[in-house]
Amino acid sequence: MGNGKNQIRPLALPKFLKSISVGQKIVIPATLGTEQIVDAKQTFPDGISSDFKNWGLDKDEKQTEATPVEVFELIKDGDYPKIFGGFSQNLDRLCLTRAQIRTFAENHRTWLRDGCGTFFLSKEDHEFFVVRVRVCGGLDAAVRRLSGAYVSNAERGHRFVLPRNWNPGVFENF
Repeated sequence: MGNGKNQIRPLALPKFLKSISVGQKIVIPATLGTEQIVDAKQTFPDGISSDFKNWGLDKDEKQTEATPVEVFELIKDGDYPKIFGGFSQNLDRLCLTRAQIRTFAENHRTWLRDGCGTFFLSKEDHEFFVVRVRVCGGLDAAVRRLSGAYVSNAERGHRFVLPRNWNPGVFENF
């Protein structure tokens, strides 16, 4: 049996979100790290927030391998620190690069929420940011600091996209 220290136990999903992509294989292709949101006017024709540049989020990032992701829908009102904190994980494990977020928007538009936001956690230096991609005809992209504690309304059905590595084993038994 052992003492349980080395066993991986699936965690419960946070009370704010439910998975809507169980059984689906959603993979963000590998990125070079140079695919900047601020340069993606064709991807985001309805606008790109100037805060990407204002907050230094227009830098090249590390290359990434193909990354499986899970899509969640908000089922209970909450602010971003509580929603992302509900995974009981080091927030670094929940982050995607901005290049991955752009690539997701380009390759998986059907998973973006029409008329509402789809949210991604990202990090630059030692600060966390929430990137919102919205579909209103075309796409737009905006960013807020995680510490801003904006409240998301569950009635709107906002979506959240996270890398699947946050909780190994949870999806096999879901």
